[in-house]
Amino acid sequence: MKIHVILLALPLIFFGCLSSPIQFTPTTIESSWSERQSNILNSDNLSSQTRQVLRIHFLNDLFITDPSLAIEKLIVKCKEDKSRIGCFAIAELYYYHATQQSNYNKQIKYYTESMKYSYFYMFDDKLGSLPDTFDINLKLMSDIYSQSLAKCLFVSQKQKKESDEMFLRTLNWPIVYHDFDIADENITGFLFADQYKLTGMTNSYETYGLGVPLILKGYPDISQTGIDEFYLEGKQSYPATIFAKITGSFFDQPNQIDIKLDFYNTLKVNYISVDDKRVSLETDITKPFAHLLGIHNFHKFEFSSLFDSAKEEDKLRLFMTEPYNENKIPVVFVHGLFSSPLTWIQTVNDLRGDPRFKDKYQFWFFIYPTGNPFMYSATLFRQKLKKLASILDPENTNKYFQQMVVVGHSMGGLVTRMNISHSENHLWNLLSDEDFDKKKKDLNPKMVELAKTALFFKPHSFIKRVVFIAVPHRGSEYGNHWLARFLSSFINLPIQILNMAKLVGEFVALRGENIDLKINSVSSLSTGNPIFDALDKMKIDIPYHSIIGNTVTEGPKEEWTDNVVTYASSHLDNAESEVIVPEWHVCTSHPLVISELKRILFLHLNK
Repeated sequence: MKIHVILLALPLIFFGCLSSPIQFTPTTIESSWSERQSNILNSDNLSSQTRQVLRIHFLNDLFITDPSLAIEKLIVKCKEDKSRIGCFAIAELYYYHATQQSNYNKQIKYYTESMKYSYFYMFDDKLGSLPDTFDINLKLMSDIYSQSLAKCLFVSQKQKKESDEMFLRTLNWPIVYHDFDIADENITGFLFADQYKLTGMTNSYETYGLGVPLILKGYPDISQTGIDEFYLEGKQSYPATIFAKITGSFFDQPNQIDIKLDFYNTLKVNYISVDDKRVSLETDITKPFAHLLGIHNFHKFEFSSLFDSAKEEDKLRLFMTEPYNENKIPVVFVHGLFSSPLTWIQTVNDLRGDPRFKDKYQFWFFIYPTGNPFMYSATLFRQKLKKLASILDPENTNKYFQQMVVVGHSMGGLVTRMNISHSENHLWNLLSDEDFDKKKKDLNPKMVELAKTALFFKPHSFIKRVVFIAVPHRGSEYGNHWLARFLSSFINLPIQILNMAKLVGEFVALRGENIDLKINSVSSLSTGNPIFDALDKMKIDIPYHSIIGNTVTEGPKEEWTDNVVTYASSHLDNAESEVIVPEWHVCTSHPLVISELKRILFLHLNK
């Protein structure tokens, strides 16, 4: 009897209306979160929201066999329902579909569709109320939009044989450049910032939002006579973000929808307006800056400019890292011995990344062969500053240019100091007790010209503040060391310096004296150099600040040192501020040094 009952029940079991079992299985909060975050960008799976939309519209199986047809049917259904979540699913489905294509034209087609529908999800008010800021789908749509745009650009590129720069090839979308201060025709191409991994930088300054960060390549405007020498040679690197502006609606036909590409200078623009909605751009200002300095092989220069300054003389340059902005205050960084602008790369990167300074300051560098004596380098720095001022502010009327700040490290601080001091007769008196104006009639005309250029000078009126970092104002004992004297014998100096030394030597010989001229950088930094006594007597009219390294944990200040320069040599009695940093001599990228620089620059803005 029981067997008969079971046999009669079997059809009901297989063909009846039994419900699917519901299981309530314990899991972890982390697993649940991870499952909710899974999507086509970070896995091989569609998001749970998109899978649900396919199930609701009974399109699961069709999407597997014929994705294009499934998406077309979903578009029709979602237009009927005015479904924003349906628009979300369409964007993700198109992105997935594009990844499965081998033909680049189809890739571009489907990535473009993905970009369009993600854009409609975010901005099309015809779908109803716009997404809330905390809508979990909004973040995925913004990422799919940006990734789809990047893929469209990348697939549409072709690589030039002679360059790794990219340029638009098959996309026929109009292009507009915003706020680059260089002519459109001077823009030669771009690199994708995300295609490069940056090492060696402590911090990276990025913002998150919409668009694709780029390293834009191009030539600066050199229409002003002589301005070309104040940029690094060749193409410059500019931070940019490309944004695709889409006009039209989710409900429009394809021929009613237009796409325009906007390139934004992200040193100036971080937010844009889309249909009266404030939108943050995805930006990266660190990689373009590192690229600009990194491609010029400054590491090689650091070594060669010390031991073969004659060969590297043509590298001497005062240069800007962005087109001149008449509404920003220049800050000029001067490196020290055996160094280059790379010593400042971490420092300036942090300053550029601070929103308080990005719109207020522009950062320049002075690069010079460090085998030369610092007096000679100071003279050339003075000439470069004077020439640049004559080009950018010939009438001395620009209130921003006239508030220049100079930051010097080590020997670069001495180069700086000789551009803010009144020389009076202090340097000439090292050579003669007689009045120069009376004596010059008896001198070699070349010696007269040399004296006027190198021994007599006044401070630049446009430099209004200076920061000294680990500067040997009274020399360094390392300049006296036998090893330093040995190494300095290998320094190959430019013929100009040798000729100057010969002139001075002849003048001194006529007086029957014997003076060590200390004609290279290493010997010129020795504590016995009488120039330091002369420097101490020179008057400085502007505020200056000292940042001093110290590796001595105990003991009086007289014993403090950064292992290269003693505290006694770095200290200046009348400094507006003095900060001691627990670091050795090369301290420019130390967080406390950068923090103090920020404090000083903020003070300078307020004053």
